[in-house]
Amino acid sequence: MLELDAPQSERLVAALLKAMGCAAVRRTGKSGDGGGEVRAKLNAAGLAELQLFVQVKRYRATGIIGPAMLQQLRSAIPTGGHGLFVTTSAFSPDAKQVAVQTGFPRIELIDGAQLERLVAEHAGSLRQDLRKLLDFGDATG
Repeated sequence: MLELDAPQSERLVAALLKAMGCAAVRRTGKSGDGGGEVRAKLNAAGLAELQLFVQVKRYRATGIIGPAMLQQLRSAIPTGGHGLFVTTSAFSPDAKQVAVQTGFPRIELIDGAQLERLVAEHAGSLRQDLRKLLDFGDATG
């Protein structure tokens, strides 16, 4: 996944969200900090519809996402929205605390290991071009 460029990473996360049941998934491409942005809606069993504001960061596996990046995402989440931060790396302990800080929109975190598991779990639902990029292969191999 680290070999994907930023737009490919955004497409992968958008496709993964669709495979996981989100609707109205779209890439916004408006991030000022080099991270990708995706918007989606998640219907919670017909009881509530959640607006997801997603930040995508492609860092080397040894990279660490700090609290400032989560605070930056939080500032872009409107009232009633929910955050999701997806990275190929990991989150610092301080970043994890910021994600669940009371009085602010919660931000769910998906780190590199979780992302790999989710992609593998939903690979069959991903578009063929994304599966090829991730070396899941095609009918010939």
